[in-house]
Amino acid sequence: MSKKSMGGVWSKARAAFGNRTRAMNATEEHDFVAGERVRSLGPVKNDGTYAHKSIGEIVVHERDLGVVHEKWTFLGQLYYTVEFIDRAVVVIMRGRELAKVD
Repeated sequence: MSKKSMGGVWSKARAAFGNRTRAMNATEEHDFVAGERVRSLGPVKNDGTYAHKSIGEIVVHERDLGVVHEKWTFLGQLYYTVEFIDRAVVVIMRGRELAKVD
């Protein structure tokens, strides 16, 4: 194959991958606003951020209820600061880790 034909193959592959990635991110991420009630979709373990808890200890359990305090981006990724009042913790989570509470 010539360089020209290989370039066409790679550009098509990159375009297809980019479209798939954008579609995955669109379906995985949710949009929340400050003050909105949310539910954790999975457990969140201490990564060393909480000095009063052991590393690896679960700080937020699956289905815990919380309130979004703020929405922000870091390196192009969307994050939410969420307070889980029953657990007395504030954690940073991605939209795909949260669900809206009806």
